[in-house]
Amino acid sequence: KLPESMKDKPILTISVVLPCGFEHDYFIRTAESVFYETPAEILKEIVIVDDASAPPLEQSWSEAAAAEFGVKYVRLNEPAGLIGAKQAGAEAATGDIIVFFDCHVKPDIDYWVPYVREISENYKRAVIPVITVLNVDTWTQPHRPAKGSGMSKCYLTFDAEFKWTNDKTP
Repeated sequence: KLPESMKDKPILTISVVLPCGFEHDYFIRTAESVFYETPAEILKEIVIVDDASAPPLEQSWSEAAAAEFGVKYVRLNEPAGLIGAKQAGAEAATGDIIVFFDCHVKPDIDYWVPYVREISENYKRAVIPVITVLNVDTWTQPHRPAKGSGMSKCYLTFDAEFKWTNDKTP
């Protein structure tokens, strides 16, 4: 559900890019978590970049089954590494905003709000997510700080100026 403060603004869509190399055990849970935590009007697609995994990730989750979660695959036949896989995902993405996650994450409830809000206010912003510890056996975040608990956030301007911010910074 869109926050009240965003209802009168144009809605920007998100493409979530998941660069995955040999992460057969996690990529499906990550994609499902992104799908369930992102409103349909915001999530344009989830781009899973298979960085030459053997066997290919698509053999673990068929294209038809994955499509129900808004997933499209990009398969790299030669390993490109993290940056190369992110680049391939960015080239395939069609949303207004591109969000990069590792292939073994569980986004928090409303994770997408700062991306859409901050970039709606200034398209030159790069928004960095909060990084937490994920127990991949239970798919829980045992030490996740409570919302509004004083966690620091930062961003870089396009002229490479580092800035600290909070959710209320325009």
